Amino acid sequence: MIVMEKPFEHAARASFRLLATAPEEPLSAITRVAATLFGVEGAVILLRGDDELIRKAAIGEVPGDFPKPFPAVERVIEDGRVLQSGAEDPVLGDLVTGFFAGGPLSHGRETTLGALCLFDRAERPALSSDELSLLKGLAGLATEMLLALEDREAARIAALINDTASDAVVLTDDEGCIIGWNPAAEHMFGFPAEDIMGEPLHRIIPEAEQADAELSREELAKLAASSAEGVCELRGIRKSGEEFPVEASIASWRSREDRHPVGFALIMRDTSERKKLLADRNRSRQFLSIIFENVPSMVFVKNARTRRFEFVNRGAEEMLGIGRDKIVGRTDADLFGVPGSAAVQQDDLVVRTGEPVVSEFDFEKPDGDKRRIRTKRVLFRDLDGAEYILGISEDITLRHRAQEELARKGMQDPLTGMRNRMGLQEDFDAIVRRPDSHAVAMVAINLDRFKSINERHGATVGDDLLCHVANRILALLPQGYRAARTGGDEFAVLIRGRYAEQRAERISAAILQTLERPFDLGDESVRLGASLGIAVSENGDRPMQQLLADAEHAVRRAKGEGGGRFFFFDKQLGAEIRLLRQLEADLPAAIEHDQIDIYYQPVLRLSNNEVAGFEALARWCHPAQGQVSPAKFISIAEETGLIVELGEKVMRKGMREAASWHSSTWLSVNLSPVQLGEAGFCDRLKEVMASSGFDPGCLVLEITENTLIRESAAEVARELFREMRDLGVRFALDDFGTGYSSLSTFRRYPFDNIKIDKSFVRDMLTSPEARAIVQAVIGLGRGLGLKVVAEGVETEGQLEALRDDGCEYAQGFLIGRPAPRSAFGDLSRPFFLGDLASRANG
Repeated sequence: MIVMEKPFEHAARASFRLLATAPEEPLSAITRVAATLFGVEGAVILLRGDDELIRKAAIGEVPGDFPKPFPAVERVIEDGRVLQSGAEDPVLGDLVTGFFAGGPLSHGRETTLGALCLFDRAERPALSSDELSLLKGLAGLATEMLLALEDREAARIAALINDTASDAVVLTDDEGCIIGWNPAAEHMFGFPAEDIMGEPLHRIIPEAEQADAELSREELAKLAASSAEGVCELRGIRKSGEEFPVEASIASWRSREDRHPVGFALIMRDTSERKKLLADRNRSRQFLSIIFENVPSMVFVKNARTRRFEFVNRGAEEMLGIGRDKIVGRTDADLFGVPGSAAVQQDDLVVRTGEPVVSEFDFEKPDGDKRRIRTKRVLFRDLDGAEYILGISEDITLRHRAQEELARKGMQDPLTGMRNRMGLQEDFDAIVRRPDSHAVAMVAINLDRFKSINERHGATVGDDLLCHVANRILALLPQGYRAARTGGDEFAVLIRGRYAEQRAERISAAILQTLERPFDLGDESVRLGASLGIAVSENGDRPMQQLLADAEHAVRRAKGEGGGRFFFFDKQLGAEIRLLRQLEADLPAAIEHDQIDIYYQPVLRLSNNEVAGFEALARWCHPAQGQVSPAKFISIAEETGLIVELGEKVMRKGMREAASWHSSTWLSVNLSPVQLGEAGFCDRLKEVMASSGFDPGCLVLEITENTLIRESAAEVARELFREMRDLGVRFALDDFGTGYSSLSTFRRYPFDNIKIDKSFVRDMLTSPEARAIVQAVIGLGRGLGLKVVAEGVETEGQLEALRDDGCEYAQGFLIGRPAPRSAFGDLSRPFFLGDLASRANG
């Protein structure tokens, strides 16, 4: 196949660079002359590449596809003679119809570069001997042109190298006078070409001047011959007079015609920077040696094969109390005997694994002083591949003793003096290591009202209270019981032995009783109370952390039942915990894939039975567990931080659906303390309202009293009130009466609504106290100009009592259960209690 030439693709094929030269007009002219003289349709100059024929120039009709290689051209090139053939020539076969002739492009006696070929589709007489001679002559002319192109290309490349080389290139004649000077030489020596051409070489190389005589040809030749591998070290001199080191390659250059030497070529490199770097390296080595010698640690190097010390520093002498002349050349076994076996094992390990090894061992100096040594060993290889062990040892005796003391103190709670969680673990480990197998019981204790007292009275009072609690617990414990403070307001008691379960039950009852007694804080007394959980390991074969975790799960059950009691961790509770863990694992995907539905519970205006608004509530129908209690998955979301994402999805979907409601119908959304404590909450809320097209004036954000106790959430709440009130957003204080806030809450936070907790509404017909609280809250709201919403209304009697007491709004199962948006139909118009009833009946 003939291909157009790709520059430099075959430049390394022979001693010439013909294939690397670009197509030239003179070659094209030869093909035109050949085609005209011989009266053929096409002529081409082909060069032979590695495995294909390269078209250098062509004119007219030339076959576009050839065998590889084309046999006729191959014969011309291989035989170096003219070949012609007609349509019947068996060499061409059916590939070329008509006429072909080719003349070799011969260079010397043994090299044929290619061929000048003639083609014609029509049959024609064979070429005469004169015509063959003419074809051969044109082929020779093409060869000369190609060689000229080669010389020109070589000259161009040489000039390019000369101009762009970073090394100085200097040419001298046979007498040592400068006749060639490239830009790099001008930059290196500072002489412009016009100032240095013709000058003797000693102008730039002082060694070239000997006894005031210019360096002769023989001396230059001797200098070139004496340099190792053609490179020698000289001194150069700049135009400014500054001398500098030069690395020079010197060689004679010869004429092309007779190959006789006509001068010298010097390629020189400024080695100032290299020598400076070498000097800096030597100084660095000396400096490093000084550092190693003066480092306050022991540094040593061992031969990895023989394990003999080959280098130690002064720190080794001081640490070991042995002179280095007695260390170098010896092994650990030679120096330390049996105690050295530990070091041998560490050497074996670092050699076997190739990984760094850190170890500690006790060492007794010759004077009897006992020290603790910490050593880090690494394996390295020198330039010849030999392996060595580098070790750095520190005397950590004082640190080790301090750590032992800290470890002892680290088992103790600094506030109460009780054992801490680590100390409890140590006690547990000591108990279960005993040979006799007995049950182990863990009692977890969590104070019920500590957080609110700590918030109101401050950390100092809280710390004093914790110390009193610890003293009361310790005073109850019989000998052999272990107690610890495991967290902020959390404690634990460890019991081992026969009847551990029964003893745990008795001590739990006693702890509940003692912690129910008031604690004297000076000006006042407070009641704490506690919730306890008990977990038992019958054979003491469960890990301490698992046993404590089970007991803490039982604590949460006790708190869920109202606190002030204890629960055992049993199989049922274990199953519930596993279910909660499964729900915790599934909740992220449920939130991500929008499996959390939004239900709406109506809020009724009692004056006209109109639905004033809806509270948005999250509901989760688990694919395996069915409907999950909101109390469960909301709690999980708050504990795991997923409440932020969940709350945003509830707000976003709720506002999007409520955007089409009647303008007087509000949407209530609950805010978690975790949401309020999240940075950027206000900005995200604004973005949700803007993207949904929801009227901010119809939004009611519900915040519980307990949320405002948390300082981080309270600060965000204050910012939220400032920004949202400007947009028309309203706020409701949820579950009023169950938390720890006071009336000052209404001064710090401008609420619009108060929601009476359902526990008071539930008991208002049977408990005068509950009824009085409901009436008081209604009166408070009326006095402050706030809307009052009663939650948990389930009976007609409760509803009528609320009407009689002047309550404005009611919410509960009697009014309507939470339901999906589709259950309420058209909400673009006012919606009344009768509409709810008709839909419930339908």
